[in-house]
Amino acid sequence: MRVDVVVVGAGIAGLSVAEAMLNKGMKACIIEAKHAGYGATGRSAGIATVQMNDALDVRLAKRGIDIINAWRRRYNLDGILSTTGLLSIDRQGSIIKYARLFSECGVAYEVMGVREAMDRWPWLRFNADGGVDAEECIYTKDDVCMDPLVFASVFAERLKDMGVEFATGRVDIQSMMVDVEHLTCLIMSM
Repeated sequence: MRVDVVVVGAGIAGLSVAEAMLNKGMKACIIEAKHAGYGATGRSAGIATVQMNDALDVRLAKRGIDIINAWRRRYNLDGILSTTGLLSIDRQGSIIKYARLFSECGVAYEVMGVREAMDRWPWLRFNADGGVDAEECIYTKDDVCMDPLVFASVFAERLKDMGVEFATGRVDIQSMMVDVEHLTCLIMSM
């Protein structure tokens, strides 16, 4: 098999790289020890949120959610990804800090009181009279949830359908040639 790019690992990072290379017209092969999503991706919570403490992290997370939503449209992942939003309950000072940060980064958010949140989401249980310091909530509506193993598996299948090669298990590479423009990889056995 001859490919332009060899990607090690079929987690979200590896699948993303293979998809980007595919979109640049390159032939990719993903080498994975077990199955798509086996490593850190499969052990993650499966939440993509902008609720971070640093402006750069918020911007990167926002861009990541934009990419995930592009994948949702491009690869028909509507049943795999859910836009759920994320609600944080905290002290007023912390909520004000987050609101400023989200405004600076162009993130859609909504600030509300604890009681308003409980009215909006009746299943939410919070003892507002129990001496807890939390006073307000901030809700970011564009955050995404997924089952990471299902997402990785389905995304890998979509990439296979588009020509990305997958090699799982033990992979012996007979030869690899690297030059400025090309990487050629011949996979002998699996």
